[in-house]
Amino acid sequence: MASVFTVRDATFVRSTMSNIDTWYTQFPGVTEAMYPMMKSTENLACSFSLHSTPTGKVKGNPIGDGTGVMPVLTANKALYVLNVHDSPPGQNNLGEMLPGHAVFTGQTGVGKTTAEATLLTFLSRFDPLIFSIDYNESLRHLLCALGAEYYTVQLGHFTGVNPFQFHDSPGLRQMLFDLVLCCAGGPDKSNDADQTRIKDSIEAVMAHTNVRNRSMSLLLRNIPEQGENCLRTRLSKWCRLAGEGRVGQYAWVLDSPVNQFDAQTYRRLAFDCTQLLKNNYAEKHPEVMEAFLNTLFYMKREMHQARPGNLLLNVVAEYWAPLSFKSTADAIQEVLQSGRMRGEILIMDTQYPEQALATKYAPAVIQQVTTPMWLPNKNALAESYAKFGVRGKLFEAVRAMGKLSREMVVQQGHQTVKLKMELGGPLKYWLPLLSATEQNLAVAERIRQHLGTTDPKVWVDAFLVAEAVRQWLNTDDPAVWLPAFDYADNLRQSMNTRDAQRWLPAFQKAWKALQEHNEMEVSS
Repeated sequence: MASVFTVRDATFVRSTMSNIDTWYTQFPGVTEAMYPMMKSTENLACSFSLHSTPTGKVKGNPIGDGTGVMPVLTANKALYVLNVHDSPPGQNNLGEMLPGHAVFTGQTGVGKTTAEATLLTFLSRFDPLIFSIDYNESLRHLLCALGAEYYTVQLGHFTGVNPFQFHDSPGLRQMLFDLVLCCAGGPDKSNDADQTRIKDSIEAVMAHTNVRNRSMSLLLRNIPEQGENCLRTRLSKWCRLAGEGRVGQYAWVLDSPVNQFDAQTYRRLAFDCTQLLKNNYAEKHPEVMEAFLNTLFYMKREMHQARPGNLLLNVVAEYWAPLSFKSTADAIQEVLQSGRMRGEILIMDTQYPEQALATKYAPAVIQQVTTPMWLPNKNALAESYAKFGVRGKLFEAVRAMGKLSREMVVQQGHQTVKLKMELGGPLKYWLPLLSATEQNLAVAERIRQHLGTTDPKVWVDAFLVAEAVRQWLNTDDPAVWLPAFDYADNLRQSMNTRDAQRWLPAFQKAWKALQEHNEMEVSS
């Protein structure tokens, strides 16, 4: 900078006695200045100390009504409006098809699920479609509260998915070819003759007018036996009718007797794939994970095609899993590159950043996400995070965050900001809805059974009451907390309030008095 001025015979001179006047000169509206000149409010915004952090974009955003998605406090207590789209500030980009995606990366226990669930809650006001692949049922409460149909995949139990019974179309037949080829070990293990047999067998299966007869088992009948490790042998492990009374090892994955999922009828659909994604299973049976995830991605496309133009949230937990295979990584890449034209937003997360780094495709894919969010990771290594494009001061900021700081570093465009999302005080009451645990999952299930409904308009409030009561009583025993819940819920309804700061103290006082009364009666 000095050289630019030197060539014009100008130099920098240290300000001494005129310090205060020099400082005030930069502000608009100052009349007593050594060198008065017009100053804009933009000049103030760029130099004023109270505007030292990015503020996000409040209005003119691409989706919904254009308002910013979610207000969040920064680490220094300023307000930041978080968006998943990186649209130019000061412009009205409402309705424009700009890319908008987010990824949460951080170790377990740092508030990742809570932050992601809060973002989903704010996005839900735009009435989006939702397709989710969940892990540890972390988002189950929230997704069900938002009206999603939620299913849990259990190893060895039929998933209810049979892609041969999906709505027939050229797209389905291409997907079936890719899927069967994947089940057969991929193109490396299947020669041209094998691939021709696969194509012909798919055509034969899809020619059946009785849809319920279509299946992988029926396809196997069209594949001849040709010796050890032939195409038929490789495919038989995916069939429930594998021949000679045998059931294939992976028959439960994609060969359910009756397909239970018509993707075109869903607006919000979620699958918990924890048992597939756990390391001890995923490493031993990667072909199962690849085949099933590819099928889920096809179902997602079917769901969206039935409602073209609708906003769709793709929520993918443990993104290292789909980014471990070329076929599923290509599906993720396609959403990142072209999903904006269909109104798709991709939101991913992982609590195993090291595992993501070990995959072939993750580092390159994550760098294409418009809004990466980095949460604390005490085990972060500079050389590893550099593969994600996280270097220098940005990496130091990530590594400096404490596990319980509830902070995260958000990148968007050329801006980086450290946010703090700490749901304390009255907001703590809502935490069980945002982040499911083994304990509160059991409470929610018991409450739905107790009320005899899965309608979120009925069970969500009751669940929050029950969980608050259970935590106060410090017990997991339904025989203890369920009677207390009934008492608390009746009291809450009589007070005509959902505010826990009103009904909870009243319940605690009344319940203690009731227990003391009962103890006195027993002792007398």
